[in-house]
Amino acid sequence: MNINLKQKAQKGFTLIELMIVVTVLAILGTIGMRGFNAWVGGANVDVATYFVERDFLSAVTQCYRINRGYGNCDKAELTRYGLSDQTAWDTAWTVSVAGNTFNISMPVPDDEDGTNLATRLNSSEVEHINNASYSGSNVTVELVMP
Repeated sequence: MNINLKQKAQKGFTLIELMIVVTVLAILGTIGMRGFNAWVGGANVDVATYFVERDFLSAVTQCYRINRGYGNCDKAELTRYGLSDQTAWDTAWTVSVAGNTFNISMPVPDDEDGTNLATRLNSSEVEHINNASYSGSNVTVELVMP
């Protein structure tokens, strides 16, 4: 007896194989998102540090030269000199001026970014930064101009 059995050629993936691939991709995506979020948080701290150390001081210097003093250097005036009205986290910052001392308050979305920003600004080599602190959800920076 000659039985001729035909085997069907597999033309696709089985459901189990697809489920395994989706599970592996989900695990890799979860791991990747954690790393990505940490990288974005670090990048925002870098941008905020640059904002205070370079952009803010540049705008204050321009404001002083044009107005012959710091008294008119409020947020509206500083943004006229190219300073962004938003922080790296897309939140609005505020500033107060008393004589030659500026206090900048920047809302920060999480404790880690706030602590890292305050620490970085306190260890900055920019001589005008007198103090930076993180409290609640704000980083407050005191800059003393000459």
